[in-house]
Amino acid sequence: MKKPILSRRFKMSAYSAWKLALLITIIVAVNLVVSVLPSQVVEFDLTGDDLYTLSQQTVQIAQGLDQDVHLYLLAPSGSENQVLLRLLSRYEELSPHITVSSVDPVSDPTFLSAYDIDLDTLFTNSVLTVSGSRYRLVGYDRIFVTQQHALEDGTVSSSTAFHGENALTNAIHYVSNAAMPKVYALSGHGEAALESDVTALIRNDNLQLETLSLLSLEDVPQDCACLIINVPASDISPEEAQKLIRYLEKGGNMILLTDYIKQGAMENLLSVTSFMGMTAGEGMVLEGDSSRHVSRYPYYLLPYMSNHAITAPLNESSLYVLLPIAQLLSPVNGAGASVQPLLITSEKAYAKADGLDTQTLSQEEQDVTGPFNVGALATKSQGALLWVPSSMFLISSANTMVSGGNYNLFMNALSFLCDQAETLSIRAKTVTGSVISVPASVQGTVTVLLIGVIPLCVVALGAIVCIRRKRR
Repeated sequence: MKKPILSRRFKMSAYSAWKLALLITIIVAVNLVVSVLPSQVVEFDLTGDDLYTLSQQTVQIAQGLDQDVHLYLLAPSGSENQVLLRLLSRYEELSPHITVSSVDPVSDPTFLSAYDIDLDTLFTNSVLTVSGSRYRLVGYDRIFVTQQHALEDGTVSSSTAFHGENALTNAIHYVSNAAMPKVYALSGHGEAALESDVTALIRNDNLQLETLSLLSLEDVPQDCACLIINVPASDISPEEAQKLIRYLEKGGNMILLTDYIKQGAMENLLSVTSFMGMTAGEGMVLEGDSSRHVSRYPYYLLPYMSNHAITAPLNESSLYVLLPIAQLLSPVNGAGASVQPLLITSEKAYAKADGLDTQTLSQEEQDVTGPFNVGALATKSQGALLWVPSSMFLISSANTMVSGGNYNLFMNALSFLCDQAETLSIRAKTVTGSVISVPASVQGTVTVLLIGVIPLCVVALGAIVCIRRKRR
């Protein structure tokens, strides 16, 4: 006797419905599991500059917290910046001591009454960082920083950099640490003033910055974590030189930026550098390798960077450092100091002994050839001296040409010398696109390809197609 067809169809339908229900159950379960996983596990940062990827330094700071830190995104409901929300969620996942919440200052005006904040200048999507009685407001204008740059053709371009991780991590570090290292900038010798962008970076890295004159002091203050000497126009006195040497002997740290020093000049300042195993060499450096200087400017050096904690973040990010009009550094034998070159020219570099008075930029037979040391870190008696012999190193235009490489190197050096190693490499990320530094050799190759090779290939291909069509 045959089984009813309806019964078989019913069983097949029931089996299919059971499989469909099981599949739906599995999908729902997977979604529930995924929804509770941290965003770094289920989300991938595909942005060009890793906007949502936090550095190892941020991870160390967050996971080392022993007190609660609250991050408040200040924005009207529904107007929260999605980039910031994602970034803040990454911070919250790093440590149970970090909590994130959004506050609408309009609907809850009493929230900010406990903080000294000017509501008239408060930007939407600013972040208030609070831990105990310490707090810091990270303005939206400090997270997305737009700068304008004058181009050679007279036009003005603008670029926006994302300082989110740098600003937020430094704010967390600030509110969770009462002590802030103090940095002094030497004055009294016609030193160049640090540009506002540089002073802002220093303060944002939780470093106090003050000017210092040694004329009325017996010694460098004991609370000086690092002394900056930025392009002095005249020499220091013999007494000041002895004060600086005593400071270095006691474990002090210095960053020295200098203009071209002629032979016999700046003798007292050079006595300090000689104590640390370095002196100003004879000659302005020009680069003979077209891939290591800015196009058409052989004295705008793009030096190699050696392997060091200061330079590692730049090497990893493939950033250049630009040294306009640099002087070579020479070793001082018998000083008992350890000198590590950080910035090095190619073997094709050559030095003009006449310095700024040289009559030709072309290489001559008497020119000394490289490689040359054009930036070094010397250590002795627990003291340290970083010397970059280029007066334009911290000029904003030079920094812009290498997409922030100069400021990155300077701030990494300052953080390293001030024992703020956890802030190394936490620098700005580009939102609108980076400036492309094209060495002369690359520029020539690209020009030939774009103007010659590619057009000729297109014309040849068109001719071949036309000939084949005619033969048909």
